[in-house]
Amino acid sequence: MAGLVGPSAGWRMPFFYVAGSAFVSIALFALVTREPRRGGQEAGLQKAMEAGVVYEERIRLADLADLFRVRSSLLIYLQALPGTIPWGVLFVYLNDFYHHDKGFSVEKATLLVMAIGLAAIVGSFLGGLLGQQAITGPLAPCPCLCAATTTAGVIPMALLVQYPVTPDGSLTVPLLWGA
Repeated sequence: MAGLVGPSAGWRMPFFYVAGSAFVSIALFALVTREPRRGGQEAGLQKAMEAGVVYEERIRLADLADLFRVRSSLLIYLQALPGTIPWGVLFVYLNDFYHHDKGFSVEKATLLVMAIGLAAIVGSFLGGLLGQQAITGPLAPCPCLCAATTTAGVIPMALLVQYPVTPDGSLTVPLLWGA
């Protein structure tokens, strides 16, 4: 938003646009959604809930300490930080990279980063659907799916960073790689 609106409208306007759209989203969300039943999607609770039992269990702070006692969970947490920080940093600095190092205008660089971000959102949604199938399937290859998709995501990103673009050139190929 800042890369598209900021150069022409000033640095303050993107904040107003984002805040305004957030308030509209909150209002729409409050109007069209309802609170799901606690435990309503847990297969082990279905029969009890059909019999009228209300599930009231909540996570307590003491429960969080138990998570760190499970070695496989600890490994997941230890890999999560170094595994996710580069992707977050990448999106923060990718716009500047395309503007300063590749010579794109701020607007073109922002468009490219937005395409990558949109592809990441769609990919996360589809990955969630595939992941759910992997968890409930007979072989449960969820860790392999996660490893394969994360590794596969590096390939187009590496190609985007190394792609020899010129500022006056077309964005078609970088946009296709980004999406």
